[in-house]
Amino acid sequence: MAIYRLPEQLDQLSDEQSSERHNVVKTELDALNEVISYAEDRRRSTSAFQRRGYEELYRHGFGKTVVIDTEYSGRQVLRTSQATCDYASTKLGYATPNSPIGRLCRQAQIGLKSESNQWGRYTIVEIRNFARFSGIEAAQNIKNFQVMESNSIAGKGKQGLQTVINNLKLSLQRWYRPKHQQAVVTDVALSPLFENTPADSIEQESENWLDLATGQDYELFLDDAEEQLNHYDIYGRSDDDRDNYIGLSNYFFLNPTEEQLSVMTGATTMGPMLVEGVAGSGKTCVALGRAKTLCDLARTPDEERFNADFLDESSVGFVRTGELVNYLKASCQSLSIDKLPIEEYRSLVYRLNNVRQLEQRPTSTSAEGQKVTRAKFTNVSENLSYDFSAETTMNWLYASAQAIGALLQLELQKQLASLSIPAELLKAQFLAETKAGNALLELVKRSLASDYASLFNQLSGHSGDAFALDNLLSRLVNAHERIERDLFDKNTLWVHPSEEKWLIVKEAKAAVTTLREMSVVFVVVERIRDENDRPRRKATEILIETYTDLLNIFAQNGSVRSEDGLSVYSAEDAEIIWECRTDLKLVCDIPSVVNSIKITWAKDFDAVNIHLINQKLFGINQKRIFSLSEPNPFVRKIEVGEEKTQTSLAARLRSQMQRIYSSWQYADLYRDALLSFPQYWQDYPHVSQASERLKAKLLADHDKDILLALAQIITRGAQSSRLAPRLQEQPWYPSVFIDEVQDFTEVQVFLMAQQADPKYHAVTLVGDMHQQLGRGNVHDLDACFPYHSLTKFLLKENKRQEREPQLAATSMLFRSLVQNDSRLQQSAEQLTLWREQAQNGTSKRFINQPFDNIDAELVDLISEQPHGRTIAVICPDLALARELEVRVRNDLIQKSSRTPRVAEHIDLAQKYQVHFSCAENVKGLEFDTMIYVGLEKIDWANPQELNKVYVTISRPRKRLIMFGNQYDLPDTVATCLLTYSERRSA
Repeated sequence: MAIYRLPEQLDQLSDEQSSERHNVVKTELDALNEVISYAEDRRRSTSAFQRRGYEELYRHGFGKTVVIDTEYSGRQVLRTSQATCDYASTKLGYATPNSPIGRLCRQAQIGLKSESNQWGRYTIVEIRNFARFSGIEAAQNIKNFQVMESNSIAGKGKQGLQTVINNLKLSLQRWYRPKHQQAVVTDVALSPLFENTPADSIEQESENWLDLATGQDYELFLDDAEEQLNHYDIYGRSDDDRDNYIGLSNYFFLNPTEEQLSVMTGATTMGPMLVEGVAGSGKTCVALGRAKTLCDLARTPDEERFNADFLDESSVGFVRTGELVNYLKASCQSLSIDKLPIEEYRSLVYRLNNVRQLEQRPTSTSAEGQKVTRAKFTNVSENLSYDFSAETTMNWLYASAQAIGALLQLELQKQLASLSIPAELLKAQFLAETKAGNALLELVKRSLASDYASLFNQLSGHSGDAFALDNLLSRLVNAHERIERDLFDKNTLWVHPSEEKWLIVKEAKAAVTTLREMSVVFVVVERIRDENDRPRRKATEILIETYTDLLNIFAQNGSVRSEDGLSVYSAEDAEIIWECRTDLKLVCDIPSVVNSIKITWAKDFDAVNIHLINQKLFGINQKRIFSLSEPNPFVRKIEVGEEKTQTSLAARLRSQMQRIYSSWQYADLYRDALLSFPQYWQDYPHVSQASERLKAKLLADHDKDILLALAQIITRGAQSSRLAPRLQEQPWYPSVFIDEVQDFTEVQVFLMAQQADPKYHAVTLVGDMHQQLGRGNVHDLDACFPYHSLTKFLLKENKRQEREPQLAATSMLFRSLVQNDSRLQQSAEQLTLWREQAQNGTSKRFINQPFDNIDAELVDLISEQPHGRTIAVICPDLALARELEVRVRNDLIQKSSRTPRVAEHIDLAQKYQVHFSCAENVKGLEFDTMIYVGLEKIDWANPQELNKVYVTISRPRKRLIMFGNQYDLPDTVATCLLTYSERRSA
């Protein structure tokens, strides 16, 4: 179907079509005026929290209109935007993008037929997409569209029509009025789908922004002298600056495939997800769309879905190289998530390296008195001489965690055995008795041993945790904090009934019961003054509440007699005494403790408790008299040293317990584990090289990855302020996305993914394993997610090259036939179509010239490229790129306005440069013209080299030019890369 550019091609439309399009343009501008006016008012009057959503609505208006003919409700016109706020309008059919109407609009396809209870059978008859003005023109065109791209189907005697209109207000002024006004179908929704209305309904009349003459019929033709309209595409790019565009338009957000939409809107429920797809399939678009959906949750009016955690500035995107940073930042800006940080992986390592102190840089004072730091571990200065790819895998990380677990288990066992009371504290009176101090120490050891038992089970790899070191610091600190709560609480009261026993007094009655079961005799002790008026204590009475209390006197070797001394009682007389207790006045003796002290019969516990409250109730046990309520012995102040420094048993024991982890350094642990437990890496032939490197205190880049991953595992949940910063859990990002995931190692993917809040596991991975270029890169992505399963999606449509079917067919055919990607599962008819498209057209060209003879023709080709196009010359490796750039530099500067540059990091904004590089450095980028040289040097049997070819031929948006020896190409490769005429000439 032809695409008509209006109003320039109005002469090719019928009067009815012209009038109908004119009405559509005016209707859409009226709708935009109403939306923008409401947003303008609300962004000035609403709360700061809601303002951001209305700012986005004010900037973008709506971006898509869908016209639907229904069986029951007539014609429905629905609109949606990328903006999320509490605005909706049944009058305009407007809804937010994640509402039911919004989702219907986003996934609408022209001609789609379906059925619903409300509408009956319905058909999508027209889709309109819009682009807004940007840059310097945005403010003055806030109530105008830069582009409307429309596609309608035939029906009811009307032909289908595809049109593109630029600058809608200006286009209306240049429109001709039909000579005979005809009835046209208007965009008035006869019945709303859902009652989605704003808090304040919008009934105001639209602003009369356009005053067209209505008194005469006329036609307005553009003559050659009149200024022509500049043409823009649906991405808002003009003919002049289309080649200058960097990033992704919001067009994709409102026009995703069904699978893309399910990924973007399954934001918080799916956990980590992998979006894999063919080159140009919109993988990164989907990742950013998911990030935007998550950020929109912070602004949604729906309380059930509202989540203020997902602010764009608190999420993050990780990329492999710096050139992708600008590319993604431009895309984030178009989606109004411009505050979302895009960070190179290396910057994450740099930041965490400093926090975790991997290099161990203690501060010391120089001879000159200056503070200096010296790294204990230094970086490897040269490339390693062996294949270390095994050390970048999750299996290596698991082995490292197990070995360090075994190492730390031994350390914890040694700490438990060596825990002791310092000799200087034994001078304290309450610790002077050896058994008393040992009893307190035994309480601590017994509590630690109970908690450490589960830790030892985990460290030995028998707990079922993902890693032997999972949450280790958190669990260790929790064990110590339990001791703090149970034993070191200064507010608890204790009792010391015997030299080898200490008890906590948690509740008076329970304490009395426990002591009673230990045969303790209860005695009341009063404060008195002696003959020299000095205060002292004196036992005044034995208190008996129960029959057991009476028996306990005899258990303590006591004797009982009548007050007049005429009757003496033994244990055999206990029942008689108890029966006659109210009539007896008795005294008792307990050798070495009390003599001739009267016995008082307590009626109930209250009579006992009153003495306990008044701190007069003591106990007698094993010839000792002790208080039933004394301060916690662990926290009693003890003076030590000549300076009488105050400390406590709790402080000294706490210091000993914390010493085990306060000295932990990740590089030391890794080194010691490698040297002490090499058997955990027995399946790896190069473990000795890693051991020697760490022994020499050298760290390679991948060592840092391992150390940071181990730190992440060990510190999970460790939030105690008593921990040093390097041992604390680091702040989470609510959501994380990782671009070009196939180019990272497994340990790197794990580390990046672990930056996401475990509450949501909102990690989006974007990549394509058929674009994997380096050794040691990720092979098992599932292993990188030990805490949550990975959901996977495969996108099969090449969106980058969809407007250049020859280029799209070339890359899809190469992936299917040469790379043998069975997941595409294309039919024979589809493969035949791709062959036809790949072999016919002018978007690609194969020049039968080897690498050594291409200089002159290459310079001519580059010189012929239109101004403003991005151009890359890709060689099989960077060394060849350097050689070629040197060969053509002078001629290229003389014959073109562009400057050649060998690029490891490519800045797409530098249009004046020709980027000489290799496949590794163009991953994830798009170029207008891609020139691939040296194809005769490709080893077509090497999967990695096939991936490099696929990456390169899938980069261009407009032109692909290849140099090589076409006679050496395998048949399947020739089918993909050569056109029909080139194959025939061969």
